[in-house]
Amino acid sequence: MSARSKPTWRRAWLWMAGSIAVVTALAVLGLFIPSSKSTSAQMSPGGECPRVIIHQFDNAWGFGSEFGIFLRAAAISAALKAPVLANSTKWIYGDLHHFFRPRELSDFPCVLPQDVAYLATGEPRPEGVLNLFHQPFNTKNWGTAARVDIHRDMGQLGTMDRLVREASINTTLTAALKEKEHWYSIDTTRMTLPYGESVQPELYESFLQQVQALDQMWRPTPIMQAQIDRLARRIELPPDSYQKSTGRRPVVILQIRLGDKWSEQTDVLGAGTHMKYDDLEAYYEAARLALTRLYDSNITPSPRTFPMPPRQSKGTRETRTSHRAYPPIISRQLEEAITKRANGQPVPKAEERKRPLLVIMSAEANVLQKIHDLDVKATGMYGGEAGGVFDVVQSPSYEFTADEETEFIKIFGKINAKVYRPTNEDSGPLEIVTGTSSETATASPSASPSLTKRWTQSQLYSASEGLRLALSRQLIAELTVYSRMADAFVGSGNSNLGRMALIIGGVEASIGYGATADLKDTRPITLARRQIGGRIRSIDVPFYPTAYRSAIFG
Repeated sequence: MSARSKPTWRRAWLWMAGSIAVVTALAVLGLFIPSSKSTSAQMSPGGECPRVIIHQFDNAWGFGSEFGIFLRAAAISAALKAPVLANSTKWIYGDLHHFFRPRELSDFPCVLPQDVAYLATGEPRPEGVLNLFHQPFNTKNWGTAARVDIHRDMGQLGTMDRLVREASINTTLTAALKEKEHWYSIDTTRMTLPYGESVQPELYESFLQQVQALDQMWRPTPIMQAQIDRLARRIELPPDSYQKSTGRRPVVILQIRLGDKWSEQTDVLGAGTHMKYDDLEAYYEAARLALTRLYDSNITPSPRTFPMPPRQSKGTRETRTSHRAYPPIISRQLEEAITKRANGQPVPKAEERKRPLLVIMSAEANVLQKIHDLDVKATGMYGGEAGGVFDVVQSPSYEFTADEETEFIKIFGKINAKVYRPTNEDSGPLEIVTGTSSETATASPSASPSLTKRWTQSQLYSASEGLRLALSRQLIAELTVYSRMADAFVGSGNSNLGRMALIIGGVEASIGYGATADLKDTRPITLARRQIGGRIRSIDVPFYPTAYRSAIFG
């Protein structure tokens, strides 16, 4: 080694030693900031969470829209390397803690810091706790920030969609799906989305992640659960026996979302279906098909399968059950009522009204009457005797205090439906639709042909907090009962609430009877059940786990 090179070697050695000393000192002082890939920033069991992400609910946006953003982030929290919490204290629908029990701290992979733990527990924010800086999501260094806020922002939603795609979507599979849907879009005879395609295999993993995330959140408080149970009883679905078909009539839900969906008609066409967004006849026929499936044990296994009505008396049409057609399915009670009337015997109204029940979940104007009119066209199937296939009802879940009822009438107008007090356990006599008039029948849900529409979100701004919470509880009760308890649910996957119904219903209800969370289960019987589909069906657009459906393709 030359005399000239020796100092250079010594300088390099001294520089390395000095660098190590500086880094060590920074680490000891806690000033070293790890990258997003550093193991020191990972969530570790028993340790405090180094990072927390909070979705700040936007006051002005809808229930399904805002809850959906929160759910998507929570479903990929492992990929985000941080637990995801919700701050809904300023949301127009009310703080989520009014409706759902506090999150279990054991649900989280690390200990929540004091400055954010209250968002999970629902307790008041502790005083004297330092409030750390909250870095907006999708801005510089958000991936290493200790506190990150997600807002409704186009750039943030786009980044979240990309992260969802990277965490749970096989783009090779979705490329094949895109090609398949292209050919479907050319086939103009393919009007609606068939059973078995509401959740497509290419998106099973994403769907499963959101189902599992929702199960940790959708835990109603005792007060909320009591309202859910009351609603179930009103539509003849007792919570303790709703899966049993003996002694009760079938209950079918029809969720219709029109509103501004005309602007999203391209999503329907992109999914390979050709129905118009406001084709109520397609919705009604889908409800008929859903009813038919309930009588076929090959499609709907016990205990939900309903017993076939007895052979009708001479001179009336015999019932058939092919799931490829729309036969005049009727309940045993209605069958007996028809026979009595044919023999000149008196038929009590309560006995005659045991048609299958069709509940309309919609805020659209005049939808109830239009669906009822379509149902009346089926009268000819009974020789002009029965007056339709279904009892058609809407909004059987209004629960107001006296003051809330007064305020509701002042803001929204007259309530042409039965109103319950929150403490009233008895369903009592309720109104149901019969042609163009409203009649009272014991143990039948509330509705009236003059009830042309429900409340809409834009009207919530004029309501007090108490009334807004009452309306939010109504919506949550309906989503829970209709998705988890009803015998069949037909809705729009092109709407936020329609996709939420699929998630709330879960794997078996949305993918197929007998389906499990085991994505590797490819036994023939499992595949066959998935092709047949489950209780819940999207009529137009299949489930997608992103803000925009196009995002699943990259």
